[in-house]
Amino acid sequence: MATRPPSRLHDELAVLQRHTQNSKSSSLGVEELWRIQSNDALEEAKRSPPAHAYSGRSVSVYPGKVAEAIRSLDTILGRNRFRYHLRLQERHEKRGEKLRRLRSERWRKQFAAEVRKKVQLVTKIRNRGA
Repeated sequence: MATRPPSRLHDELAVLQRHTQNSKSSSLGVEELWRIQSNDALEEAKRSPPAHAYSGRSVSVYPGKVAEAIRSLDTILGRNRFRYHLRLQERHEKRGEKLRRLRSERWRKQFAAEVRKKVQLVTKIRNRGA
């Protein structure tokens, strides 16, 4: 049986149980629980600020590790196909040309997936010793 990742409710219950066990008396008041949860939520909000327009393509740069940060940013931009979309926005694309391009991209993606499946099948058959 596969284990499921803990849910947010499970996390909150664990926090409440931890605080209940840590307190001198096993029963905390509602106000005390509210204060504890509010402090935990505030600390979590400080650790992870809200998303903004550059969240998905931002990298922290540490002293002496500039090259590593640039490689990381380059990887993110490649994964998001940022340069591709930037190049597409350089000039206006007529509606018909856009539809034709999108259809072609869909077909290429489907074709590549089918070829990938066939190669995996052939590799599996070869590994069996046939």
